[in-house]
Amino acid sequence: MPPPAVLLAAALAACPASGRELFVVGATGAGGTPAVQRGGSDAFDLLDDALQARGGFGGFDGTQQRIRLDYAGVADAAVVDVSADGRTATVRLRGVGFERTFRGDDRDDLTDEIEDFFEEEGSDVYARYLRYLREQAAIGSVDGNPDAATALLATGSFSRHALPGPEALGGARSLSFQLDENRIGWVRYTGTGGYADSDGFGGVRLAGTLDGGIDFSEWVGLTGAYTFGYREVAGADLWQSGIELGLPVTLLGHRPAPLSENALSLRLTPVLQFGGAGSRDTGDLGSFVGYGLNAGGGLRIGDLTFSVGAGIVGYSGLEQTFYDHDDDEDNSGPFLSEVDRDTLDTDLSQAVASLGGGVLWRPGTRFALDAGLAYHRFLDDAAVQGWWAPTAGVSLTGERTTLRLGYEGSFADESRDLYEGHALEASFTYSF
Repeated sequence: MPPPAVLLAAALAACPASGRELFVVGATGAGGTPAVQRGGSDAFDLLDDALQARGGFGGFDGTQQRIRLDYAGVADAAVVDVSADGRTATVRLRGVGFERTFRGDDRDDLTDEIEDFFEEEGSDVYARYLRYLREQAAIGSVDGNPDAATALLATGSFSRHALPGPEALGGARSLSFQLDENRIGWVRYTGTGGYADSDGFGGVRLAGTLDGGIDFSEWVGLTGAYTFGYREVAGADLWQSGIELGLPVTLLGHRPAPLSENALSLRLTPVLQFGGAGSRDTGDLGSFVGYGLNAGGGLRIGDLTFSVGAGIVGYSGLEQTFYDHDDDEDNSGPFLSEVDRDTLDTDLSQAVASLGGGVLWRPGTRFALDAGLAYHRFLDDAAVQGWWAPTAGVSLTGERTTLRLGYEGSFADESRDLYEGHALEASFTYSF
């Protein structure tokens, strides 16, 4: 039988490819110049070609030109009017009320003038523009959809702390609660892989989390987690990462109870997070700090454990610093270029709320089945405002280890056409 990794790779390879271009740049000109439209997965490269009248836009050299950008379905996200001599351009950005005329010695110098503005004096404009795009297009790497960094960190925190499962999702003390042994710590790795479709733009999504925890007493513990994520959307690469510290406070269920007895547990976990995300292809980047609270409770009756949980994490933007690691490669774009060192204040004020429940069937100490349903929602404006997340899994537990294989779905609550995702998950836990 093929190993699970081979089966997962085959499943991902069979996923349907997106039939739409992620970004489309169109250009029209005066004097009978034929209109040109080009699509691709790199917004900056397309705009740069149009501004400098090269590639498929070479016919506009010496001609008055209007350039329009369709950003993941957001029509006229940017409109640029270029003079026939290539020395003047008027840039308009949709959603932020921005309009400005730039001047240069030629098309190359004009492009540099636009870049310099958005890197320095106009960096706040670009930050507001990115926020607007995250609220309109379901492909943001920082915020606004279930695969964005804010959602990835908030929902992961909720799963770890608010819904105790077969592998100590609530922390070390709930692990001993489940296994009828007094363990004080644990470490776990969780990996997921699947496919997501955002408003017709599909691609693979991958994520991994290394987390662990230790109990200082029967009441208080400490947890930590590092999460990374990758998503490919219609040819564009998006990256996320973040860390979290949690302080679980156990109110009920301090000591392990024999499996033959009914038991009740209740835990509160305040969390602090730092995260960031970026994509060279989409132009979206930023970093942030998050702070919130998760609450989870469990009731074990015979072989069944019922759990409910709630959580909320608020996020605020931080200053993002980025570097050019290849001085020989021209990575510049019309709105933000990757030169030696640049900074950008992330325009972000968001909160993610979660509510859910689950049931665990454990007929003994070695085998368990679990199923759950959670609802997650952005409390500020987002392209995908809320989504449902059903889960199911099977786990095998040894003396100090737990292996779980499961499924998790994501379905936008307003329309399945706006966002739908499916992922397989595997986790391995070691307790001590």
